[in-house]
Amino acid sequence: MKILLIMSFLWAQILSAASEETTALQSCRAAGFDPYQLACSTCDLLPEAYYDKCKSCCLSYKTLEKRTKRYQAAVVAHATRIPGYFTEITDMVDQDWKELVSQKGKERLIFKDTSDMPDTPAILWFQELPENVNSMGVPELERLAQDKQILIGWKRDDVREMLKAIIPDK
Repeated sequence: MKILLIMSFLWAQILSAASEETTALQSCRAAGFDPYQLACSTCDLLPEAYYDKCKSCCLSYKTLEKRTKRYQAAVVAHATRIPGYFTEITDMVDQDWKELVSQKGKERLIFKDTSDMPDTPAILWFQELPENVNSMGVPELERLAQDKQILIGWKRDDVREMLKAIIPDK
């Protein structure tokens, strides 16, 4: 009887731990982070408002040490022609995009309007952009990207500052 009680207790602990891990995983993904791929050193590149959440989702043993430089280019994919659709990202595109492109270069920052097929706004990160990036659709670019950052809940200023910090100037 004691053994059965101990086994029941252990099984309940295992189930509880698995449930907590699933909840934490879902929370990280809802914030736009992939906890299986996120290196803690990446958190240092993000705006301060996302630092704590990033640190709670990252893997300390993952490293970016092999990377010799930042991402070289980014494609921002967002549906700007849909009223009320992630307005912070639309505001960033409307009000900050020209300045960002003049600082970083049109070969480093590309905008893809996804109004015809609304999807979650995202930044696709590249070490090198494909040659025919302007003729490619977002799904194809997503397959080729080295990384993807979902922008749900992100503020205009944070997205702008992240692009400024990660993409080198022209």
